[in-house]
Amino acid sequence: MIPPVGVLAITLISVLGGESLHAQSLFTQCPTDPGAIVVTPDHFPVKADGVTDDTDALQQAMNRGRGGIVLIPEGRYRLAKTLYVATGTRVFGYGKNRPVFVLAANTPGFQEPGRGWPFGDGKYMVQFAQSKEADGTIVDASELDFNSAMCNIDFEVGEGNPSTVCVRFHIAQHSYLSHMNFKLGSALAALEDIGNQAGNLRITGGKYGIISTRTSPNWQFLLMDSMFENQSVAGIKTKDVGFSLIRCQFSHMPVAIEILEDET
Repeated sequence: MIPPVGVLAITLISVLGGESLHAQSLFTQCPTDPGAIVVTPDHFPVKADGVTDDTDALQQAMNRGRGGIVLIPEGRYRLAKTLYVATGTRVFGYGKNRPVFVLAANTPGFQEPGRGWPFGDGKYMVQFAQSKEADGTIVDASELDFNSAMCNIDFEVGEGNPSTVCVRFHIAQHSYLSHMNFKLGSALAALEDIGNQAGNLRITGGKYGIISTRTSPNWQFLLMDSMFENQSVAGIKTKDVGFSLIRCQFSHMPVAIEILEDET
């Protein structure tokens, strides 16, 4: 059941199969920006071979690029734990092919649920976070966090990681996710607790494509030109999110949009 417009607005939404969105690289060459952090082996100990754990090397780059721009070249970057991106940081991939963040099959720590169902249950590959305290406590992004982005980077989750969420993006405005493909396998979801807007996403597999409560500033969320396919439970599971969906497609799943009963 779709609730009133105040809760969920859907425009030009399709639940039919359609032509697949192409995973073309948006930036085939490294953008010219003298202030950007470029994640190449001469600056950071990355291997980008899909086998070596690149998490710590990428974390060094994210820390150095905090609040600025981080550029990641083509390659396959294996993550073995959560990569934290400070809010206000914009992360862009480049190259003939998009870089891919990879979670290998049966990666330790990605099997058990997180803080509690129905939301906040994920173990994140990437989390946009306000800060990481000295004791290791993560302060989540919030309604005060602006200018965050990730673009032209794909995600791939191996089997045996049922609690995995690729990106937690609980941010405010002037922020976005775009031109990203998510191959989830049996993972929990591509995105959890979203914010502001996203576009040109293709989410394949997983239990859900997106799971989210209301955005951090309680404003609407815009999703454009995106595709959900082969989710085992639903394309989107939502609690009190003001979705606006434009030119989105849902195919091969039991339910396109699942809304908790007390929210209808």
